[in-house]
Formats: sequence, structure tokens, C-alpha cells
Amino acid sequence: MKSNPSVSDWEQILDIMIREIRKQTYGKDQKIPTENEMAARFGVNRSEIRRVYKRLKELGYIYSIRGCGSFYSGKRLRVPLSLVSGISFSRKMEELGLPYHTENIEARTIQYNPNIYENIGASPEESIWKISLLRYVNEEPVAIHTRYMRESLFPSLPENASAIQSSTQYIHEHGYPETASTDVQMAVTNISKRKRELLNMQYSQEAIVLTGKTIRPEDGLILELFTTTYRSNSFIFTL
Repeated sequence: MKSNPSVSDWEQILDIMIREIRKQTYGKDQKIPTENEMAARFGVNRSEIRRVYKRLKELGYIYSIRGCGSFYSGKRLRVPLSLVSGISFSRKMEELGLPYHTENIEARTIQYNPNIYENIGASPEESIWKISLLRYVNEEPVAIHTRYMRESLFPSLPENASAIQSSTQYIHEHGYPETASTDVQMAVTNISKRKRELLNMQYSQEAIVLTGKTIRPEDGLILELFTTTYRSNSFIFTL
């Protein structure tokens, strides 16, 4: 028997299921109804429910075990994060009392790239370092922070780059205690396969990508270019 006569497509069913999940209709790791059961409930074809469950997986609400069915993942962490505060990610997590850690996944000099070199104000002869940090909150990968920094401004990079856990802290401790962000832009976009794998994201999920520059406020000296890729379903962003 169809319990929701006004429901006509999978997106409406998705909205209903998300509302039920948020009302804690299901307990963590509780098995949810099968596709056939949900199709009968809403009076729709099973293919519509399959699309609903696929999207719920992408959003992190449910997971599947082959041969056993689908299960509720539990309430997802939604971290409030300001796009304009200038507070480092590490400090923000500490303020919120959230367990976090960082993996330095890349630290190397790059080949000459006119776009990067011109934007950071470096000459072609300079060495530019690319440093990428994978951020975890509650043991879940949630963000990738990539920074481009001039060795001429930070001479200790050859020795320290692979150990950096926070570029903000590194900059402050190496001669630039006051910094500001400028030219910040945000986009919701698809990301590379490599980044999706690192962030444990489904193919169709989009990420929030923040780009900009860190400068010395007194004279506008560009200290780094940054690109931060966030799992959009892990954060609540404020302006």
C-alpha cells in the first residue's frame, strides 16, 4: 500500500528519508528497509529507491554490506567553519574540542609553472615548494590543504617541509607572525580521482574548493598560495 500518495519521484523520497534520519528514526548501524520494502511503501519502481539509496550513500548517511543490506551510518559530524576568520584549521578544531590529526602527504619543489610563479610573485629561478596536508576529524578524512611557498622567504623548507603539520603555524614561527588572507574564492566542483580517494568520496559527490593567498598585511607580501578542498557534507560554512 502506498503510504505517501503525493510522492512522485526519487528526490521527494530522498527528502523524506533524510528527514526521518535526522529525527533519529534509525539507530546507528541499524539495518534500514530493503529496496523492495521501500518501493512498496512509496508505490514506486525499485529503480527509484535504488537512486535514493545511492544518493544516501554518497551523502554518508548509509552504508551497504554485500548480502546483508543497507545500514544507517549514524549522525554525521557537521563542523562549523568560517571562510573569512583567518583562524587555522588546527586551532579551530582545538576550539571546538574535536579530535583531529594531520598527514603530510606531499612536500616537494615543483617544476616552473607560470601561473603559480606569477601569482606568488616569484622569479623563474626560485624554488617553489608544494605542501599538501590531509586533515582528519574523528578519524575521518575531511579536507586537503595544499600550499605553495617560496623557498627564498622560508629558507628552512628543504629541511622542514615534510614535517609541516600546519602552514599557518609554520609561517608564524618563521618570521611572519601577522598574516591575512586575500583574493579568496570558493567553488563547488568535482575533484580529481586521487583527491576523491583520499577524502573517501563517491564519484558524483562535489567538493567545496577554497583558493586564495596568505599575505603580510603591512606590505602585501605574498607568503603562500593556498587551495583547500573540503568534503562538503562534513562542514557547515559561514561567511
